[in-house]
Amino acid sequence: MPHEVNGNDRAGAQTTVVCAYDRAGVGGSADPPKSPRPSADVVSDLDAFLSATKVDPPYLLVSHSAGATFVFRYAQAHPDKVAGFVSMNPVPPYKTWIREARKVETQKEVEDLELRFYRGEAEEPVDFRDTERMLTDPIPAAMPYAVMFDEDCGGDTAFCRRILPSATRMAETLAEVGEGGTFVRAKGAGHDIYLNDAPLVLKTIEEVEGAG
Repeated sequence: MPHEVNGNDRAGAQTTVVCAYDRAGVGGSADPPKSPRPSADVVSDLDAFLSATKVDPPYLLVSHSAGATFVFRYAQAHPDKVAGFVSMNPVPPYKTWIREARKVETQKEVEDLELRFYRGEAEEPVDFRDTERMLTDPIPAAMPYAVMFDEDCGGDTAFCRRILPSATRMAETLAEVGEGGTFVRAKGAGHDIYLNDAPLVLKTIEEVEGAG
């Protein structure tokens, strides 16, 4: 379900057409035909949504968490339609992250927190095991983008201390996939960067837009 955003709703909307939508099974949108479904299917939905709008590409994409992974993959799958993107705390590539997680998490944590999530056993049932291509599919050198990162682990500081170095390196690696990538450490913002440090998010969006 799309949402109309006008100039009084969001900074920048006075000069930019801003579109937002609920993914299938989320908010006001109908459930998907199958569940869980590969993240590639969600990327296809995003393309269908954008194609159905009256807004011509290229687009500047901005999203968070699972959505941050979808915009990252969309930019790789449809580079001709993307002017740039901001990916806030994207879900890390599956195989690489599980390998790193096994170094700092217990087997039970890997199973309960990581593998179940990647299989789609979560509130939004998406199978993220097809995301390793985030590291291998190219991003055009001329495309500017930013990977923003911070994590509070839901308040579990002991767990966060163990995983934060690996998670930070993973986000930095994603910022290096394309020559136009930038890593932005949103220190203190936690997982919900867009809520807890909106000025930094807006600044990052403006920088990516300006670099295009």
